[in-house]
Amino acid sequence: MESSRLRLPPDPAGAGPAAVVLAVSARVSAYSAAIETAIRLARQTATEIKNRAYLELIREPELGVVLFRRRGWAARQYARWADGLLHDQIAFIPPSAWEGETVARFAFLHPHTSMDLVRQILDQMK
Repeated sequence: MESSRLRLPPDPAGAGPAAVVLAVSARVSAYSAAIETAIRLARQTATEIKNRAYLELIREPELGVVLFRRRGWAARQYARWADGLLHDQIAFIPPSAWEGETVARFAFLHPHTSMDLVRQILDQMK
């Protein structure tokens, strides 16, 4: 008679079920740390935007997303700014739309993005 217990398939690397649980736990911890880093960076970025007279924070950050505008810019200027960032391999930040207006938006995904890079990107909006 076969047992009705759930059996995990063998790990191809030769580790047992405990190793699989540890590996999954490590991935979850790394994912949580990356999300926390993105949230912290978004908050720091919002503060940086508020301290620049030529920029306006549209909404307080949600998770790792910061929505803001460059005062006096139209869609054409946002497109030129985004194209320049991409061309110079600084960042990929396409213009965004909010309530029918073209604006800018940071969506932090990479946990190693620095505030120095954020400042460099914002400086290019002067």
